[in-house]
Amino acid sequence: EAKTAEEFLHYLDEAEANARTLLVRDQGRDRFATTQLRAGLGQVLLRAGRFAEALPLFEQAIAERRGMIPDAHVLVFAVRINRARALVGLGRKVEARAELQAMLPALEAKGAEGASYLDHAREILALIDAG
Repeated sequence: EAKTAEEFLHYLDEAEANARTLLVRDQGRDRFATTQLRAGLGQVLLRAGRFAEALPLFEQAIAERRGMIPDAHVLVFAVRINRARALVGLGRKVEARAELQAMLPALEAKGAEGASYLDHAREILALIDAG
């Protein structure tokens, strides 16, 4: 069943409240989980069109993940792609393009593991090119 815009916004409000609660509760317990929660909250804000609020969450999650896992890990790419989406939403398309293009060779080298992320990066680049 299709959701109305009002129902969708209520869902996002609820998801944001839950993510913020979990983020506060988890703070300092499990670095990886906290980073996941931070990136998840960024995704909720991104879907709500709140790009300026999402961007610093993605940037912090990228920095945290880079401290725990290799820079070429798909979980780092996932947040970098979401960061690029936030940049596009803020009208910073040149910066988003550079971020995405920098990822393409590494995602291509990952083969099947990076395929869906590569597709997402290319989709965003196509949107940037289209308008």
